[in-house]
Amino acid sequence: MKTSRRLDPTLHIAVIDSSILFSALILHFNYVNEQLDRPAKFVDKLDPLLQEPGGQETFMNLMRSISIKLISSHVIGELQGLVQHRLRLKGDDLSNFWEFSVELVKQWNVDERLISISELGADEHLASLISLIGPPDTGLLALAHRNSCPVITEDEKTLAREAWRIHVDCRLLKQLMPVGL
Repeated sequence: MKTSRRLDPTLHIAVIDSSILFSALILHFNYVNEQLDRPAKFVDKLDPLLQEPGGQETFMNLMRSISIKLISSHVIGELQGLVQHRLRLKGDDLSNFWEFSVELVKQWNVDERLISISELGADEHLASLISLIGPPDTGLLALAHRNSCPVITEDEKTLAREAWRIHVDCRLLKQLMPVGL
């Protein structure tokens, strides 16, 4: 018998890593394209959990269930690189991707916060992480700490490991998605 975990109903506020937001934007891009009778794209770029039957709907339900989604400005910068290097969109597809992405970010009322590198460098606990995991991930940890909320990520090797090491709540996507979709 397969067991499953329910979506965490207590997850009211969370910091969203770029990989998680990127997956949501891809799924939204696909959804809008399907509504316009265009084929879905880039499913192969998603976490394997999101390629399983029911995984995409479950993931989007999880994301919608988080009332306050916090991101840093660094996340937006990372998205540009992800779109360029992983999706390689051009022309109308690139324009549509960003148009649909802005639409989803507005719909979800994603709260983008600026965490400056000088702020990170001024905090002795975070300053050493800048060179270890980079300003974007360090900024996410700072944002989670300031707001007493978890970071949601797929990055177990870097972001999650350092979050747990410095006692910042960090949840992996695979922990939040039900087992045995």
